Amino acid sequence: MDGSIAPRSKYERNSELPILPLGKAQHEIMEEEEQRIREASRLNQAKAQRQKADEQEVIRLEKEQNLQ
Repeated sequence: MDGSIAPRSKYERNSELPILPLGKAQHEIMEEEEQRIREASRLNQAKAQRQKADEQEVIRLEKEQNLQ
């Protein structure tokens, strides 16, 4: 053995490439992933807005109780 790397079999899979679902092109997979990221971002933003509104409501109620 001379230390060189054996040539790949023409049937050996390149492990660096992702396995794509049948019938889907790489750009379709990327578009779906981007859509999931946008949706998750939108949901996180809505959750943060609800949490902020809840915190403001608590502050308002505490102030109202202190005035009584």
